[in-house]
Amino acid sequence: MIWYFRPSAGGWPLLLAFLPWLLRVGAGLFPFKRTPFDLPLLLFLLTAGLGVWASYDPQAAWAKFWLIVGSVLLFYALASQPISNLWPIYGLVGILGAAVALTTLFDANLGNYTPDLGLIQRFSQWWEAARPAWQVTGLEPNVSGGLLAVLLPFPIVLAGYEFLRGKIVSAGIALLPVAVMVFGLFITSSRGAWIAFAAALTVALFWFGHRFLAPYLSRKFQLFLAAAVLVTLVVVLGYFVSHSEDLGNALDRLPGLPSGASRVDLALDTIRIILDFPFTGGGLRAFPGLYSSYILVIPFLFFEYSHNLYLDVFLEQGLLGGLTLMIVLLGSLLLAGTWLMKNREFKSKALLQLAVMASLVVLLIHGLVDDALYSMRGTPLLFLVPGIGVALRSQEALATAETGHKRRINWGKLIGMSALLVFSVMVALGLFAFKPVKASWLANFGSIYMAKAELYDFPSGSFDYFPEEGSLEQAKGYFERALLADPRNTTANYRLGIIASEERDFQAAIPYLETAFQGNDRHRGIRKVLGYNYAWTAQPDLAAEMLAEIPEARQELEVYVWWWEMQGRSDLANYAQSALSQMSEQSY
Repeated sequence: MIWYFRPSAGGWPLLLAFLPWLLRVGAGLFPFKRTPFDLPLLLFLLTAGLGVWASYDPQAAWAKFWLIVGSVLLFYALASQPISNLWPIYGLVGILGAAVALTTLFDANLGNYTPDLGLIQRFSQWWEAARPAWQVTGLEPNVSGGLLAVLLPFPIVLAGYEFLRGKIVSAGIALLPVAVMVFGLFITSSRGAWIAFAAALTVALFWFGHRFLAPYLSRKFQLFLAAAVLVTLVVVLGYFVSHSEDLGNALDRLPGLPSGASRVDLALDTIRIILDFPFTGGGLRAFPGLYSSYILVIPFLFFEYSHNLYLDVFLEQGLLGGLTLMIVLLGSLLLAGTWLMKNREFKSKALLQLAVMASLVVLLIHGLVDDALYSMRGTPLLFLVPGIGVALRSQEALATAETGHKRRINWGKLIGMSALLVFSVMVALGLFAFKPVKASWLANFGSIYMAKAELYDFPSGSFDYFPEEGSLEQAKGYFERALLADPRNTTANYRLGIIASEERDFQAAIPYLETAFQGNDRHRGIRKVLGYNYAWTAQPDLAAEMLAEIPEARQELEVYVWWWEMQGRSDLANYAQSALSQMSEQSY
């Protein structure tokens, strides 16, 4: 709550979260109760700390780091709860969801939302005119929608539980947050949240159907049915991933604005940035500057995040950080799913597990199309659902975990240690045995130092950039060493081409950029920088060919014609005009 109302509070609110840890230490206990995900969460925190160092904006990175620490502390606070406490906690989650919905419904900027459906737009206009004129600052609609979809299963299950117990009044009270959250989810017009929540409902219905039909179906047939559904999903997903244009077209057919293809392009561009920082990540809160500067090649803020939970984590915390998050989320899904499949009795704990299962399904699916739990103020809730899932383990399991005498394999710890070992072995072998891996390692650090030197004041809003003398020498040293290991390393060639271009040595920049383009001809940034360098070296036909797919290139060339004249470079102004004329001819 402190972070929500005062985002600039920094790490001070964490002192409240550490008080119970101090009490446990004072009582002679370990600071927290052990869970299967201790090692993955530790690695996640370590990679987040590395992300603070790597970020070009330390202030923003530290602010996000404290939120990530808060999310881990919330995980342990929830994971240590006895099962008897979870029904009240489900009610608190419902109240939290209702608060998120209310900030959306009374958002002062509601009129600036762009609903995808005309019905929602008309309804929003009616609501905005009818509601009190409160000055509330809500979340971005897609983030709000994602949070609501993730939290909604908990109050729904609580209301159902109270109804089954015959407590109609309690069920009605529990339904109030549900109604507010559904209303808020509708207003957000978040298609990704709707689809994710619909998938969670499908999973819940499948579980209910399995519960009632299982006594009449053989074990083999149940396994066959589950395998058939899983294989079908994998085949469909694999087809769409391998045919990104088809995926974009499929998303375009959904109700609302045709933004599917642009989401796919944004994801592919984000992957290209990730490949520059596979070992360390680009740094916490680094996406805005890295995307604008090295993909769009503009000095303005364009996107705050990649609209994909997993890609955001991989970009900011590297491959190891992304893998540890996947271990926690998929491990929690495995724990909940295994328990639900093994236990067919319709009891209180089954309903508790069903809410966790449904919420995890929403989280995992919505994470593919947006980022409600890592990019913005939803970050403290990143591990809320896994924390509740761990609390639902049997009291015997909690007790054995507390004493350290585990009778069963700790799969979370085993997978986490395996991931760390594999990652470490790959890095070690790569650095000493595989020159392309060594080149990527060196280019990774070069990219970090380059971003620190160039983006310290992002967004500058000015194309007139002259690097301070010597500020890029450390980065250049890493890139040159990377090319000694692998002359075709795309990252090093692209970044050296940018540096040469910024120093206005256009002839020297072109060989680097051409090599980078051969390595990745779909990289928007490489194509754009190479196109401009062709223009500045009097090669308008090649410039037009490179820039034809860059929507803003024509307008920028028109500005460059004027700008180079103002700089006293009439020759470059003429080259810009020639490239612009060549593009106009090619368009006909």
